Amino acid sequence: MDSPLTAVVIDDNSESREELTRSLAQTGVAVLANTGAHSDGYRKAAEARPDLIFIRVEEPLARALAAIEYLNASVPATPIVAVSSSTSVSNFQQVTRAGARFLIEAPLLNDELARVMSAIRGAATPRPASRLGTGRVVAVVGQKGGVGKTAISVNLAAALAANPGNHVLIIDFDMSFGDVGLAMNVNSEVTTAQVARDLSEADRDEFKESVVAHPSGAFVLAAPSRVGEWLKVTPEQLESLVENAAALYDYVILDTPGAFNDAVAAAMDLADNVLVVTSLELPSVKNTAMLLQALDEDGFAASRALVVANCTSEDAGITIADLVPSLRRDAIWKVPFDPAVRKGSHLGQPAVVHDAKSPASLSIRALASRIETVPDRIDRRSAVREEGSGRARPGFRARLKLALSRSSGDAA
Repeated sequence: MDSPLTAVVIDDNSESREELTRSLAQTGVAVLANTGAHSDGYRKAAEARPDLIFIRVEEPLARALAAIEYLNASVPATPIVAVSSSTSVSNFQQVTRAGARFLIEAPLLNDELARVMSAIRGAATPRPASRLGTGRVVAVVGQKGGVGKTAISVNLAAALAANPGNHVLIIDFDMSFGDVGLAMNVNSEVTTAQVARDLSEADRDEFKESVVAHPSGAFVLAAPSRVGEWLKVTPEQLESLVENAAALYDYVILDTPGAFNDAVAAAMDLADNVLVVTSLELPSVKNTAMLLQALDEDGFAASRALVVANCTSEDAGITIADLVPSLRRDAIWKVPFDPAVRKGSHLGQPAVVHDAKSPASLSIRALASRIETVPDRIDRRSAVREEGSGRARPGFRARLKLALSRSSGDAA
């Protein structure tokens, strides 16, 4: 029988502090101490060496973020769980960058607390039901090449695999120029196309033998080196491949091509969560807006999609605030520009592995944690805003509207 976890609770509000202490006791956690948010309290928490630390985080955030950074430096092996009445994307990214592993919403929900406890214990985290009734499928899509979609995919897979309770498979769905194998330095004679085509004749053990283990803990099914292999694969076979993969793995990441085709359609249809990746460049934003508009018109549930703004350069001239009204989404996840991502591609090691505390790594680890703990709510977070700016720059929306109208006219 596992020994009970121990915790310290830090909260200036005595009522909520006692409420959290009672909730933890009900889940079998022994609270060693509860204290106010002050230097003596932080020191007491570090000296107690608990299995985990719960800290209340409310506006203004600066004090709580400094406390999390201090605690993370003092007891780096101890998971920090932030508790807040606001679990916006912005707050989530800030607390995880400071060193917290989770952000959970107050008042606490028993199932959410249980998921966090299970993840910390290293057990398989109880997950909401997936669309396939098995593992969760995450499709990573982008309607333009060069937006860093594959980098997001491989780093997300590695971040999810960092939890020893997770079995993660990343499948390269790119029918033209699949680079997952290259980005993860994986060579395999068995490809996505072959497995999809021969799946009816293979059993589960053979399926598992066809994938390649990566040092991050994730498993990889790479794209074929010859485009011709894809010509013999049908959309139905791709769907069957995903369904079988989801029956064997907790998370299945689908890295799709940079243009809409049958593979993208199949991936999005089966996915529990769709990450729509865009760079902060006008052509990419325009294509992303068109995709989102098409999804809305087709009745695709907005709750299944999250826009990921991947900063592929230091200054693209467009901010996250510009995207919010233009893409008509109130939740946008920002992955900051980070040379470690490109270096990771050259090394064949995702940035979350070779430089776990780089800016992009922290952002993607936070995204993985959000998918892992409360995946059905990642879309209902407040939008990330650039400091000092919550409004789009003059002319941007007009230019985007013109680009969309021209594209619509071309299509007609």
